[in-house]
Amino acid sequence: NNLGAVLLDLGRPREARKHLKRTLELVPEFAKAQNNMGRVFLKIGRLDEALKFFDAAIATDGNVAEFHNNRGTVFMELTPFDEAARCFEKAIELNPNIAELHSNMGNALIRTGRPVEAVAAYRRALEIREVFAEARSNLIFALDFIPQTTNADLMAERAAWNELHAKPLRDLRRPHANAPDPRRRLRIGYVSADFRRHSAAYIFEAPLLHYDSKDFEVVCYSNSLVEDEFTARFRQGVDKWRPIIGINDHRAEEMIRADGIDILVDLSGHTKDNRLELFARKPAPILVTAWGHAVGTGVETMDVLFSDPVYMIEEDRKFCTETVLDLPCAVAYICPGEAPAVGQLPAARNKAVTFGCLNKSVKISGDTLEVWADILSAVPGSRLILKDSAYDGGGERGRMTEFFSRSGVDEDRITLLGHTNWRKHMDTYGRIDIGLDPFPQSGGASTLEALWMGVPVVALKGSTLNGRVSASIMTAAGMADWVAGTKAAYGDIAKEKARDLAGLATLRQSMRENIAATPLGNPKRYAKAVGKAYRTLWRQWCAGQGF
Repeated sequence: NNLGAVLLDLGRPREARKHLKRTLELVPEFAKAQNNMGRVFLKIGRLDEALKFFDAAIATDGNVAEFHNNRGTVFMELTPFDEAARCFEKAIELNPNIAELHSNMGNALIRTGRPVEAVAAYRRALEIREVFAEARSNLIFALDFIPQTTNADLMAERAAWNELHAKPLRDLRRPHANAPDPRRRLRIGYVSADFRRHSAAYIFEAPLLHYDSKDFEVVCYSNSLVEDEFTARFRQGVDKWRPIIGINDHRAEEMIRADGIDILVDLSGHTKDNRLELFARKPAPILVTAWGHAVGTGVETMDVLFSDPVYMIEEDRKFCTETVLDLPCAVAYICPGEAPAVGQLPAARNKAVTFGCLNKSVKISGDTLEVWADILSAVPGSRLILKDSAYDGGGERGRMTEFFSRSGVDEDRITLLGHTNWRKHMDTYGRIDIGLDPFPQSGGASTLEALWMGVPVVALKGSTLNGRVSASIMTAAGMADWVAGTKAAYGDIAKEKARDLAGLATLRQSMRENIAATPLGNPKRYAKAVGKAYRTLWRQWCAGQGF
C-alpha cells in the first residue's frame, strides 16, 4: 500500500494500481488501500470504479475525512454537486482543520449556485493555510460570480497570489539562451489541463491546430491524465506532446528550457489544475496568458494577455499586470463535433418565443433572474429553457422554480434540463429562438455554441472582464445590436427581437455562414492573426524592448 501511494503521488497511477491490487488481494478490507485504489481510478478518469473503492473504504472505516473528501471529488466530476457538498461537509465535520476540505467545499458550493458561501469557504481554507495557491486561485475565480465584485477587488486578490506564490521564486529565475533571431522559426509551448472535451478546448483549438508550420513549432504540456478523442486530436496535431501531470515545477521548467520554447502560453489562468507557479519561475523568454481564462493572472512574470477592445476596454487595462495585446477577437470557435443542422425557428411552430440559457447555473445571479422574469412577463406566451448539470440536483432546481413562482411566472413556462451528452446538448438549441446571456459573469463557449446553432444571444456589456466575453463575441460576429450597455437595455433588446419573428428566422439560417466569414469562426484566419502577434512579441524580445 505504501509503495502504491508513493507511486500515485509521483504521477504513476498505473504502476500504483499493480501494488494496490496485490495489497487488496492479501487484505481485502484494508481501508487505506481501498482509498488509494479509488485515487488511482480517479486520476485516470474511471470515475465509477473510483467511487466503488471510496465507498468500500468508508464502509470499512467511515471516520476518515480523506475518504469522504475523495468521494466528494468523484461526485464533482459525475455532477451530482449536492451529493459532493454533503461529502465535503462530512469530511469537515470529521476534521475541520484541513484547508483542502474547505477549498473543495467551496468548489461544490460554486457548482450549486452559492458563490457567496463558496468565497467564505475559500477564505476559511486560507485562514488555515495562507500559502495555498490552489485555494487562492479558486477564490479569484469565484469572485467573478458575485455582482458586487469590482475589477479592483479582483486585481487585489491577484496581487495577494503574486505576493505569496510568485515573489518567493524570484531568486530561481534565470536568463534564457534562446537565439535572438527575429526571423527564425519559433517554438510555441501551450500549458493546460484541458486538452480534452472541455469548453476551454473549444476556444483554444483554433490557434493550437491551425498554425503555420513553416513559422512555428508547437509543443503541448498536458497537466491531466484524462484523455479522450479531443486529446488524441491535440496530440496528433502538434509537433510534440509532453505530459507534466505529477511533475514538479522545477522538472517541468527544465523540460521547457530543454525544448527551447520561445513563447510559453498559459491556457488556464486561475482555473482548475493551473500551473501558474510554473509560470512564476519564468521558464521561457516570453509568457502569454490567453483563451482558457483570459482575464489576467496578476503574476509578475506573465508578459502579455491576449484580448480585444470590447472584452478589455481601455479604462480596465490599468488593472492588468500584463501588457494587453489585441487580437481581432479574444476567442475563436471550432464546433467540437458533427453538430445538428440548423432547423426551423421554433417560434414558427410554437406560435410563441422560447428563450434559453445553457450556461452554468452559478452564473445566473439574482439580478439576471429579475431581468429574465420581466422579459417573460412582457412577451406573451414566451418560455424559458435552462440547462446545466446542476439541475440534476434539488438545490439549483429549487432555486429556479421558487424564484419564478414568486415572480408570477407559471411553472409550465420554465423548463429545467440536466446533464446530457454533447449531441443532445446541441440539440437543445433547436428548441430555442433567442439566447439570454447571464451576468455579472457572461457566457463564453455557450454563446459560441448558440451562434453556431443559429441562436442569437442577448448580452450585457458588463463592468468586469468576465462580464464582457459574450459582448466581445457578439461584436466580433457582427451582431453588436444584440449587446446592451445596461440591464434595462438588455430587457428592451430581448423584447424587441422577440417581436420580429421573420428577422429571427432569416438570421437563424444565415448565422453559420456569417460567422465563418469572420476570424471568430474561421480558424485559419484567427490562427494567422495569433501567429502575427507571436512574431511581433518575438521581435520586441530580440530587440530588447520589453513589453
